[in-house]
Amino acid sequence: MRSPNLIASFTYALQGFFFALRRERNLRIHIALAVLTSLLGAVCNLTRIEWVALVATVTLVLMAELFNTAVEATVNLYTGSYHPVARTAKNVAAAAVLVAAAGAVVIGYLIFFPHLFAIELPLDSWVRRLPAHVTSLALVVVTLLVFWWKAGRRPFRLQGGMPSWHTAVAAALGTAILLTSRPGGAVPILAVLLVLLVAESRLEAGIHTLPEVLTGALLGFLVTLLLFQLTAAAA
Repeated sequence: MRSPNLIASFTYALQGFFFALRRERNLRIHIALAVLTSLLGAVCNLTRIEWVALVATVTLVLMAELFNTAVEATVNLYTGSYHPVARTAKNVAAAAVLVAAAGAVVIGYLIFFPHLFAIELPLDSWVRRLPAHVTSLALVVVTLLVFWWKAGRRPFRLQGGMPSWHTAVAAALGTAILLTSRPGGAVPILAVLLVLLVAESRLEAGIHTLPEVLTGALLGFLVTLLLFQLTAAAA
């Protein structure tokens, strides 16, 4: 059906995007990774050419995920029951996403690897300058939000759901490694990768959602940061 005007075309496109965003967990994960990658690019002070390559790669991955969603919806429209050809169509569409994601990993490695070892973040001095009460307030706010979230769920349980405690522990250990390791080396990079690996495993297994994983990571980071601040103040 032909769109009546340009505004209607944009409206239909946004409706399709938000439909895929609500339905596809992988699309939400890819968008979160795109945001984190952009932040890392800002920290690494990428060149214009590197930014062009990064934006093009992210766009390609998101487009592949959207096409995959469109193929699945079309196949479901014409096939109400299991059919081997329908399965093949969905598998090929998923393979397109896999190829795009694999290419993105390679391009990301080529872009960021030379920059990562050159990053020197004065974390120790930053921790000393940041007031401990700021971290304490942030920790209290996040904790209260977690308990408020759990209080609205029946039955109330400390285990499972919000937040992801595995990710919280991983983030706490990763933060401790970042604050005690030598800046510019390989250890901080490996620590961050391990935290991301734990978070991704919780998402991939379907045990936790993205907000639960992010909240757990934030709790682990804040608790460890506060402990280091209190230790530095007592020294």
